[in-house]
Amino acid sequence: TTTFALSLFAATALAIPPETPRIELQAERGLGDKSYAPWQVDCPTNVTWIRNATTGLGSGERAYIEAREKLVQPAIEHIMAARGLETPPRTPVIGVALAGGGYRAMLTGLGGIMSMMNESTEASESETGGWLEGVSYWSGLSGGSWATGTFMSNGGQLPTRLLENLWNIDSNLIFPDDDKVSFYAELYIETNAKSDLGFPTQITDLWGLAIGSHVLPEQYQLSNNPNLTFSSLPSVVAALGNASLPMPIIIAAEREAGELIIAENATVWEFTPYKFGSWAFGSQYKSPGAFTPIEYLGTSVNDGSPNGTCWKGFDQLSFVMGTSATLFNGAFLELNGTDSGLLTSLITAFLAELGEDQVDISRIPNTFSNYNSGENPIYNLTYITLVDAGETNQNVPLEPLLIPARAVNAIVAFDASYDTNYIWPNGTALRTTYERARVLAEHENTRVLMPEVPSMNGFVNGGYNSRPTFFGCNDTTTPLIIYVPSYPWSFAANTSTYQLSYETDEANQMLLNGMRS
Repeated sequence: TTTFALSLFAATALAIPPETPRIELQAERGLGDKSYAPWQVDCPTNVTWIRNATTGLGSGERAYIEAREKLVQPAIEHIMAARGLETPPRTPVIGVALAGGGYRAMLTGLGGIMSMMNESTEASESETGGWLEGVSYWSGLSGGSWATGTFMSNGGQLPTRLLENLWNIDSNLIFPDDDKVSFYAELYIETNAKSDLGFPTQITDLWGLAIGSHVLPEQYQLSNNPNLTFSSLPSVVAALGNASLPMPIIIAAEREAGELIIAENATVWEFTPYKFGSWAFGSQYKSPGAFTPIEYLGTSVNDGSPNGTCWKGFDQLSFVMGTSATLFNGAFLELNGTDSGLLTSLITAFLAELGEDQVDISRIPNTFSNYNSGENPIYNLTYITLVDAGETNQNVPLEPLLIPARAVNAIVAFDASYDTNYIWPNGTALRTTYERARVLAEHENTRVLMPEVPSMNGFVNGGYNSRPTFFGCNDTTTPLIIYVPSYPWSFAANTSTYQLSYETDEANQMLLNGMRS
């Protein structure tokens, strides 16, 4: 701490005008609810701290989907009537899934979303516009989680408008063009405020704050008040408060103790505005999972009861987005030697403090400690260790939408994965999820509903990696999957996963190509 503090002092003394550090402002406020750090609250008496996954949907999600259905039904009736088609006898539940792959995936996925929006003239003329109004669920992973975070926090604005008016993606995520020292000083102040309260910090915190400062609303960026929590979205974003947007889900995968390579059957964890948890615990043996209110994530809980002190604010949206994209933590490790002088000393001292064991993970205080110890494989863990779910090869977040309790009928899967040497998808993500579904189906309480899909060779030989394809058309027991792979329809969108900045014109072409897929 001393090494970094000295480096920080020297750097900030030279580069930043004197001001009250945000950590001191936090102390003045008492609760820290305007900073990145969690804040202490009275423990509520009317909260169910742990809900077994076998009980189905939680009350928050159920209420949201019921409200959403009232908007989805007339939207679908209008769409079907406009095309001379018969309205379904009941309102279908539709989901969209956005793959991982950094900015490439964010832009391609949001381009796909744009193809479903009436606000896009091209989409409306192509008669695909309007379908987003009929979507109930939205899942994102890694770069797809960035798409989820920016779209939801900005109230569902047209992505091209976000590019024009908000995003700062022409400035490098790691080395912003302006005031680099101030950027890293702010990172230190925010993460240090969190660690001073006893919470674990890691590169994920830095990475998440950096992402948020490029795509979240300006008032929640690092230079202002980076305090937008996932649980607060329905109260601060009107379009989520009245269920005008699909319910967002962001996922990550668990890395178990001693693992270096993440198993394809690793536990998948969900973040929503209402809860955090998993439908199935364990990788070797699957047992029914559980959920906890995300609003109080970070609170120490033992066998379903808080240990006297409760917290809010751990579920920062930027942190959730960073957790879903821990693959990119390595980008920070490449900083050493990429610049010179005081800034390099500042960064390397910071990274040295974090330690090698905290490089590629995100640690979440384990709310499920001592819960159901007979079947719960994480009952004895202090922290749940999460990583980028794309590391399981399930780079399209289908699993949350395959859960029987959600009764999803159709899924539009936008795949911008880096599967081939030329950075195009070949169906690996779908095939991996299908193989995983076969394992989960061995236990009634952990099964997911996935239609059969071909092998990677089958995808390529059938041309399914170069055009939209429907899977599960004749399977009445699983959702229909509408697979939309990235393909160079109007632009070569096979950019590197690690391309951390885009000129506005290039980003616009990426969005348009995604829309035309």
